[in-house]
Amino acid sequence: MNSLYPNEFSSYRPISNLPFMSKIVVKSIAIQLEHYLLENNLYLLKQSGYKIHHPTETVLIRAFNDLCCDLDEGRNTMLILLDLTAAFDTVDHEIIFEHLQTRFGSTTGKVLKWFR
Repeated sequence: MNSLYPNEFSSYRPISNLPFMSKIVVKSIAIQLEHYLLENNLYLLKQSGYKIHHPTETVLIRAFNDLCCDLDEGRNTMLILLDLTAAFDTVDHEIIFEHLQTRFGSTTGKVLKWFR
């Protein structure tokens, strides 16, 4: 469930209908993409989530540590929390493809077509 309205259909994510083999192919490609990103140092320095050994909890630990350090040093500190659970449904995919092509120059041809 994505929101506080359990009676609304839009509050729920769709159930995956991919056949078993498709899931294997997707997992295989995800592993290859992960390897490519690591090998070519294309991850952001503080990337958490979607990265091996860096789950989303990593960013929480880092934020907590930064807050504690700032408080120890007497700095004014503010934490802003945003709920972006529905953000993936509103992303313009063409912008993502342009970014892939610009940032990862070798992500062209068959690879980019597969992502499309």
